[in-house]
Amino acid sequence: MNGKQILKLGFGLSLLVGIFVMADFQALATMVQQMHWGYGIVGMMAFSVTSALDMWRFRIASPSAAQIHRFAFFRMHIESYVMAQLLPGHMGVDAYRVATLGRSSGKGYMEPAIILFALRIFGLLVMLGLTVFLFLALPQWRELYLPYLYNAMPLWSGVLTGILLLLFATFGALLWRRVKPDFQHRFAGVGPAWQALTWPRLMWLAVISLAMIALRIVTFLFTLWAFNIEMGLWLSTSVALCAALSWLLPLSPAGVGVREGVITGLLVWLGVTFTPALAVALLNRVYFVLFAAFGGVSFLLPKSRTELSTQESRL
Repeated sequence: MNGKQILKLGFGLSLLVGIFVMADFQALATMVQQMHWGYGIVGMMAFSVTSALDMWRFRIASPSAAQIHRFAFFRMHIESYVMAQLLPGHMGVDAYRVATLGRSSGKGYMEPAIILFALRIFGLLVMLGLTVFLFLALPQWRELYLPYLYNAMPLWSGVLTGILLLLFATFGALLWRRVKPDFQHRFAGVGPAWQALTWPRLMWLAVISLAMIALRIVTFLFTLWAFNIEMGLWLSTSVALCAALSWLLPLSPAGVGVREGVITGLLVWLGVTFTPALAVALLNRVYFVLFAAFGGVSFLLPKSRTELSTQESRL
């Protein structure tokens, strides 16, 4: 870990500590004792299915991933949850998968990296679009931002437009400077990967991605029900989408503190008392930690050469 990562870890842990400082641990223990474990277990099952779809989607999309033996690919997938603790947001998960595939397949790192990036962007845009739509449609959220929007509409519109244009111009210039000298070398393998994405396969990827988003929402709903929190479907969906988006923000390793703060803060704003809101946030974290624990066990077990070998794609 470099100094920047340590600062981000400190930021996330400070947020988490701040949340716990406000917590009533006796009330929290009572909430856990009264939890509906059936809903919690079903939520874990939904989380597991989401993870399985994520693994299947990547294997369909990437020719390099399709060539890895299934058991080795499963181990790589589950172990990536451990690596999430080392990098901000979702970066640790993807970095480990790209590094493992690049080393095992012998075809380089660019193709799986581009594929994963495209899959993440698709999911991000869909979730962001749904979130914006719900924030505009639901009166509970309009009460939050409309007063500020009306008071600062001309100023904010000009400032935001200028910032966006500057960011796009800067990002485009930096990207072009980086890829221009050896564009073809860096993106070798991306062309064949794109050609392998036929329309039927693209439709499958879109369906799987949408199913994953739906399952993330279902998982969150079950965590609410586990602590007897009744909330409208669309309002719950908006909080679930914000929680999912917060995990993608590169502010702390695996979104520690950030995700809990977003879930707890939004639920409290919507009228849920602090203790059950924190319990929901922690249960969502427990799902991820359990997967990381399984991945840690797999990571410590020896890997044979057979597991690291490749096979011809059957897709």
